[in-house]
Amino acid sequence: MAKDLAMLNNLSIENCEKVVKIFTEDKTISELEDSTTTIVLDSLSSLFLVGVPLLKYFYPGQHKLQFPKLTKLNIEAYKWMILNCQEAKAVLDQQILIPLEQVDMLFHSLEKLSFYMRGAMLTWKLKSRKLAFGYSSQERVEEVLFEEKPMAGYVEFLSHLKGLRLHSLYTLKSIGFEHSWIHPILDNIQTLKVRSCYDIKNLVPSKVSFSSLTKLVVKYCYGLLYLFGSSTAESLSQLKEMKISDCVSMREIISKEDDESNESIIFEQLQVLHLERLPMLRWFYSGKRTLCFPSLQELSMFGELSRMTAFCPHIHINHPDSVKLRSGEFSFSAHAVQWEDNVDTTICKINDKKIGLRESQYFQEMWHGSLSVPEACFSNLESLVVHQCDFLSQVIPAHILPFLNNMKKLEVQKCRYVKTIFDVKCLTKDTTLLPIKFSLKKLVLEKLPNLDNIWNEDPNGILHFQLLQQVRVDACKSLTSLFPKSVAKDLDNLENLELERCESLVEIMAGIEATPEETIREIMFPSLTSLTLVDLPRFNCFYCSFHCVHLKTLNGHGDPQIENRVCFKQVTPELINLSLGDKEAKMIGHEECEGSHFCNINVLDMQSFNVKLVCDELPYAFLQKASCTKTLEVSNSSIKEIFCSQRPNLDCVQQFLSQLKELKLTSLSKLTSIGFEHSWIRESSILNLTQLTISKCDSMIYLFTSATAKSLTQLKKMKISYCKSMQWIVSNEGEAAIHDDQIVFKQLEELQFECLKSLGRFYNGGFTLSFPSLEKLEVFKCDRMETFCESTINTSKLSAVFFIKYTRDGTPLEDDLNSTLRNAYKTEVAKFVREVKELKLSEHPRIHEIWNAPFRVPSLCFIRLKILIVEKYEFTSVVIPSHILGLLCKLEELVVRQCDSVKAIFEVSPEAEDTQINSLRSSLKKLSIEQLPNLEHVWDSDPTQHITCFQSFQQVYVHGCNSLESLFPAPVAENLVKLEKLEVTGCDRLVEIVANDESTVEGAPKEFALKSMTSIKLWSLPELRCFYPAPYKLECPKLEEVHLFHCDKLKTFECEPQRFQHPQAENQAIFLPEKVFPCLKFVALCKEEIMMMLNGQFDVNDLSNLEALELQCFHDDSDTFPYELLQQFPTIEKLVVSCSSFKEIFCTGGPSMDCVKEIVIPLLKCLQLSTLSQLNSIGLEHSWMQHFSENLEKLQIDECHCLRSIVPSKVSFSSLIDLNISECNGLVNLFTPSTSKTLHQLSNMSIKNCESLKEIVSQEVEESSKLDEEGIMFEKLKTLSLQSLPNLGRFYNGSIALKFPSLAQLLLIDCNKMEKFSAGKVSVNRWTEIQFKEGEWKHALLLEDDLNSVVWRAFEGFY
Repeated sequence: MAKDLAMLNNLSIENCEKVVKIFTEDKTISELEDSTTTIVLDSLSSLFLVGVPLLKYFYPGQHKLQFPKLTKLNIEAYKWMILNCQEAKAVLDQQILIPLEQVDMLFHSLEKLSFYMRGAMLTWKLKSRKLAFGYSSQERVEEVLFEEKPMAGYVEFLSHLKGLRLHSLYTLKSIGFEHSWIHPILDNIQTLKVRSCYDIKNLVPSKVSFSSLTKLVVKYCYGLLYLFGSSTAESLSQLKEMKISDCVSMREIISKEDDESNESIIFEQLQVLHLERLPMLRWFYSGKRTLCFPSLQELSMFGELSRMTAFCPHIHINHPDSVKLRSGEFSFSAHAVQWEDNVDTTICKINDKKIGLRESQYFQEMWHGSLSVPEACFSNLESLVVHQCDFLSQVIPAHILPFLNNMKKLEVQKCRYVKTIFDVKCLTKDTTLLPIKFSLKKLVLEKLPNLDNIWNEDPNGILHFQLLQQVRVDACKSLTSLFPKSVAKDLDNLENLELERCESLVEIMAGIEATPEETIREIMFPSLTSLTLVDLPRFNCFYCSFHCVHLKTLNGHGDPQIENRVCFKQVTPELINLSLGDKEAKMIGHEECEGSHFCNINVLDMQSFNVKLVCDELPYAFLQKASCTKTLEVSNSSIKEIFCSQRPNLDCVQQFLSQLKELKLTSLSKLTSIGFEHSWIRESSILNLTQLTISKCDSMIYLFTSATAKSLTQLKKMKISYCKSMQWIVSNEGEAAIHDDQIVFKQLEELQFECLKSLGRFYNGGFTLSFPSLEKLEVFKCDRMETFCESTINTSKLSAVFFIKYTRDGTPLEDDLNSTLRNAYKTEVAKFVREVKELKLSEHPRIHEIWNAPFRVPSLCFIRLKILIVEKYEFTSVVIPSHILGLLCKLEELVVRQCDSVKAIFEVSPEAEDTQINSLRSSLKKLSIEQLPNLEHVWDSDPTQHITCFQSFQQVYVHGCNSLESLFPAPVAENLVKLEKLEVTGCDRLVEIVANDESTVEGAPKEFALKSMTSIKLWSLPELRCFYPAPYKLECPKLEEVHLFHCDKLKTFECEPQRFQHPQAENQAIFLPEKVFPCLKFVALCKEEIMMMLNGQFDVNDLSNLEALELQCFHDDSDTFPYELLQQFPTIEKLVVSCSSFKEIFCTGGPSMDCVKEIVIPLLKCLQLSTLSQLNSIGLEHSWMQHFSENLEKLQIDECHCLRSIVPSKVSFSSLIDLNISECNGLVNLFTPSTSKTLHQLSNMSIKNCESLKEIVSQEVEESSKLDEEGIMFEKLKTLSLQSLPNLGRFYNGSIALKFPSLAQLLLIDCNKMEKFSAGKVSVNRWTEIQFKEGEWKHALLLEDDLNSVVWRAFEGFY
């Protein structure tokens, strides 16, 4: 066949999941000994192999492949695929590609090679030497593209690289350019393009040279803060084109560095500079070095760049008049811009339509009066943003106000010291001033805690705001009134007024002393269509006529005088849309107003309906006055039933129900029933309802019964979404009493279901369903909906079903709707199980039938599955049935947790042997079993016949399985040659690790060779008596870590040397010292074992490699720290002390042995103290501990509640890198300023769950003037985490300045008393991200302001 393919040009095999070979074997040739087949495809130029997981070879026999004209090769590197290509073999990870057979591929003219590596699709263009990493749907992209240590041959492969493109690597956090091995490669790169890499913060964090780079393009990198530092920028001498666009977080293009020189940065060849849609960009570069552009020909600035008011402090452009300057909203609508006096002035002109005051030093000087205002300075201004400007008390000073008459929008937000917006006092006294008409249309005032007034005096006709259309005021807690009288008279165009959370606001218009009637005749807002009043506890009165009212929450109406002053007769004649809360609805319900005032209501939105009512029902007294309502929406409430069971004593309610056409129920978490089934509802005309929308009603199991469904004859549209408990729409409840066996939705035209994860079918009864008008059916993400109903269904007009949102073409209807849904369900399940790589079983109910029904297993089921998580799922007593076990050939990790019904993990019983278990060796490497209270066995029977399925275990974790008596069957334990880590904790009934093998010959010792075991941890196993309940020999030649804790019936080591271990009644030892001591690096010893060592019962000389030691379970109050033991272990670097009654670790006088003080203590680098309930002093302040504290690199303290501080006086921690403290409820502070001054190397500090902690750094009684002058610098601190510290007032209460030059991440979570970070000045790295709530760092704030101000804003609820 291959011989006949001489003209084949393109060969593409895609998503053929059963393909094993491309050419079948020629048996006539294969019978010849040493025969080799050569397959030559002379014309083949493109070969594409993707989605072929079982492909092993082109040809099954000995062969060679020759493709002399092949220019493009795209392969997906599956585990079983074979490739031995000279151009690619240096790149492909041999752990991914297992060459089962050797094939030579000769590519004389290959131009393009594509394959998958590190989760990304890699494309290598050989002739142009360009490399591209792109999105791959097959694998998760790694967080770092280029690792610190490259794969073998990778450097050589990249050494001739000329171009690099990274695109759509959505989870990439670091490119890896900082690693030294790649620096020579970067010096050769000529083009670099980065697109849609959302999580990277910069291209390179440190100095890198791009000496050959000519083109740089960066686009859609939303997390990017800057590109590189100034030291990297100075290498860009060959750069000709730079385009940066759509990077919404970017603050600078080039970041200034702390140790910058004064030398200029010269972009010798740069001709084109393009900046587009960079809304947060402030500077191109803000450092002290001069930027020179001798060759610049074109500068383009498009879209949102309003924060950029200066290019850089020092810039030199040769002949700027010859540089083409373009600007505009979009690049396709660009217009030329004339140069001004300098670059900064030109940029201000480009951005003169929108100004951010906080970002512009130039305009701030005008505001302060130190710089005169040019006459036409603000002539084009449309929008002014005043955000976090703590230097202002008056937003628009009097000398600025006359220049802003063209301004259309003013936003003032989060300014803590602002007291007034418009300063008009001077203007009102100037009798010569002509009236100023303002163009202001929108005014937004938010989170201004000290705002006393908007106008500090009534302008009395000097200023006119006749064009004002929208006013929003939110969280201005000191504001008492809104408009002065003269301003209010001008507001004929006001359309939208929103007032929220202004706790002191009393009135809309200041200074009203007339009666309501007189005021209404005097003040009119004729254009007002929308009014929102929310959380205004002192709000008193408002008099006007308007068309649309939104009264969401109106507190404080208990005063009877207020009811008399709010005249609804005057404000509601033309009401169209009304939004009310519970109190407002009840207030209106008791008003004496005519029903005609509500005759045009279309929407009644009960958004803040409060179910703290006597009865969970609607306010019917209000509804009777809104009898013409057509749409009723109830949302954000705890109501349990919409229409109550008892008929209300109001005749008008029937009229309301008869007019109701649309019912919307949203975010009603406790709603269980609409109430359609009540007799008084069925007798009413509510069944004239035409539209029904239900969303986020998580307690509803069904909507209505079949009897109700029969009555909904007018229903035209029904949309149900995000109701997680909804099992069916129509219930068969009460169906037996109904004689007519057909349900007809006569008018129903449109039906939509979305994200109903429990929905099994539309109807669970036996009646025939008929939808004569149904034309559109949408079923989105309803994973359990296999059929529409169990009965017959008629849908004469329905031609297709839509399963994918926002698509035009649906799935054509087959024989009937049920078969269409069933086939779509099967297709989707089959596709899912073929493609899934990580599966959380409880989130995918549609595949549960596969677990319980072997005959329904789709082809190639779980062929790619690597991680399986079974959590909180009660479906069976066996987690992995035998028919599933045979499918999991690629499973690498299994997690089972919190499943109460589980009794066994793997089914391998003889009854299941008729099902086929995969004969291939399993890939299962990691097994985690947690909180399974009824687990009796991991394997339900002897797995000897299937032992190859369990030989790949590398890590086994078991926790909280209180019915488990043994872990491994003996046949499994004997074959755990790859097991590296075993951890078993909190299993109350566990007696043995390995169960007794009854087939073993009596007296013959069992041998367990755990050749790869490096760590074993057995915690809180009160009944554990032995490793194996018969004579055995345990070999762990690589064991490095042993940790037994609270295993009272088991010893760690056997004192007497023995050939084999023998089970005893109690206190059997798990290990023979001579077998494990030589390799041990960590061991945990209790008091009894330590005494045995000190008494010479163990030869501790064998522990020569010990690096870490844990001392535990010294429970007597008289116990003192056993210093003499440290003498036995001169090499340890880590000391852990846990679960003991020590009051002090290092005593005042120190130990008597000099070797401990002079040899052992200085070598310790890590100290961990845990669960020391009586510890009140560590003792690090003692003079003999000086060397230890100076060498200490890591300090961790947990659950030491009597400890009040780490050190009470000055101690040097000059080497400390990590400090972690948690759940120490007695701590008041950590250390003094003098001690803090020594933390030069501290990189990470985490303090959490310490209830009494008031400050991190305490105040010293006498703080030196030198310390005060120099400040406290945490020079290398990168991460500071302060969490759940309810009494923490400040990090430091003293006046000494704090400096954090390297801080990258700051967490201040649940520190509710912290108003300021420090009493003194605080300086931090300007790229610091700060997080006030738990969650992902992508929601963190970039710290661009004084840290004390930011903390105060968080305290005030600004974030």
